[in-house]
Amino acid sequence: MNVAAIDAEKLYTLAYGLLANAANKYPQNYLDRLFEALESDEHPGARSVFVSIIENILSAAEDDASLCQDTGVPVFHVYLNPAVRIDADIEQTLAEATAKATVEVPIRRNVIEPFTYENPGTNTGWGTPFIHYHYSPNPEPFRMRVELKGFGGEIKSTGDWVFTSAEKMQDAVLAYVLNNVILSRGEGCIPGFLGVGVGGYMCEAMSNAKNAVYRELSAPLPESLRPTPDAFATEMEDRILRCVNRLGLGPMGGGGVTTTMGVFLERRGTHTAVASVAVSQQCWASRGSEALVDGEKTIYLTPHLEKASVPAIRSRTEKCFTAAGKGAAVRELTTPIAQEELLKLRVGDVVYVNGTICTSRDGAHRRMVEKVRSGRQSEIPSEILENGIIFHCGPVILQTDAGWEIVSAGPTTSSRFTTDASVLTQNGIIKAAIGKGTMGDAMIQALTGRGVYLTAVGGCAVSYRKMIRGVDVKWLDLGYPEAVWVLQVERFGPLVVGIDSTGQSASRSVMQSVYENARQIYADEGMDPGKRYIQYPQTIAGFSLEEVIAKSQSA
Repeated sequence: MNVAAIDAEKLYTLAYGLLANAANKYPQNYLDRLFEALESDEHPGARSVFVSIIENILSAAEDDASLCQDTGVPVFHVYLNPAVRIDADIEQTLAEATAKATVEVPIRRNVIEPFTYENPGTNTGWGTPFIHYHYSPNPEPFRMRVELKGFGGEIKSTGDWVFTSAEKMQDAVLAYVLNNVILSRGEGCIPGFLGVGVGGYMCEAMSNAKNAVYRELSAPLPESLRPTPDAFATEMEDRILRCVNRLGLGPMGGGGVTTTMGVFLERRGTHTAVASVAVSQQCWASRGSEALVDGEKTIYLTPHLEKASVPAIRSRTEKCFTAAGKGAAVRELTTPIAQEELLKLRVGDVVYVNGTICTSRDGAHRRMVEKVRSGRQSEIPSEILENGIIFHCGPVILQTDAGWEIVSAGPTTSSRFTTDASVLTQNGIIKAAIGKGTMGDAMIQALTGRGVYLTAVGGCAVSYRKMIRGVDVKWLDLGYPEAVWVLQVERFGPLVVGIDSTGQSASRSVMQSVYENARQIYADEGMDPGKRYIQYPQTIAGFSLEEVIAKSQSA
């Protein structure tokens, strides 16, 4: 048996190349799924979202830019076997490649220390990047995969335990997945993919759920690398896929027949008393890249969208590219926006913004609230005080000799800002917020009679970046993602009014339909909506359907 040696230089080059591919080039297999969804979903809002997503993917390929600003925490999967010898410190080499790619590709500087929030700006440290090792006894080429996944989808992932006294494990797993999706309210940048892990320790179920969704990243794999078919798992996948899409939650939670583009289930042996069940929500912008090293050859397994292919794909989609929000009222606003203009907006209206908007994430929200409560409101950046428009975003930034350059700038999940944003709105700081998903009751109440919440399409960071004409920064001490980036924008949009000043919420209307659809699914599947299929739940998704609906309605 010939043993292939992988030295530090070869490992570094491979890791850097995979990071660059994953960040900027969308997997072709996932793009094919998006086209299938676009062509099958007749819901006008859903089609508009798909058009926006596909156009963003094409623009990212043209510009060699990160298609979503949230590149998550870099993850490597290293596949070892008897025919491979690594003549390098794997962890050190992959960390060096990650730090270099963070600056040059670039990748957003996400990694912080969890207690002090220290951000070294390299996406390394404290055990990152994460490395998962796999071993096969069969001699084969060296294989490695990189994953970049934003946390909008990751924070919607969850797990629990099903005792084996359950009458039917299949129903318990289905109930848990449906509840997880309902509770997510579409905020995980759906439609993406759902990974489901069943059995073993919770860490195994979580890992298997996340690993499962990359099963088709590089399909078709060489025969020796393909997983063994599991007919039972395939049957469960089909059942879950059918039921999840019947919910009608749709792209970005705006309604439609495509709530997920695929379900991938992995099962493992479990304890005689209990089985773990885990759900990994992968956003549409989840990215990865995979390669083999065979002797001196590097073979990239993942088919990615390349720049040369963009014109042909655009011609294929032109007939589908209809104006977002067709049939709705379209408003063009310039900052500072008079309050009477904001009060005229209604749920479903399409808005384009000109002028100055400011990014604000967790750190900036927290700091502004502290200043308001301590009577130091005047210390908030003047661009926020004068214009009042907050963009929930942490852009990918490149510092050049000419100054700051925005590489990508899309919305982040807005619901987590509900408490702080409601305080700022009540105190006249925020007049309009731009983000993705929805916001909770406290923000709905705060906006009543005061302002609006505008939704953007999650993940479309390149499309929105093209509307930015100038950039400055305040509070950079918070770190690159958390700083307040002052953006001069032109026709920034399309944005859709998700919450208006009368207290109406687009998400509430969609969710009412989702609840009724879920009850009908339970009836058709012979399940009881009042029953807890997870007997002793540790998570809300383990409650009965009716309890989950009640919780969702109160969020």
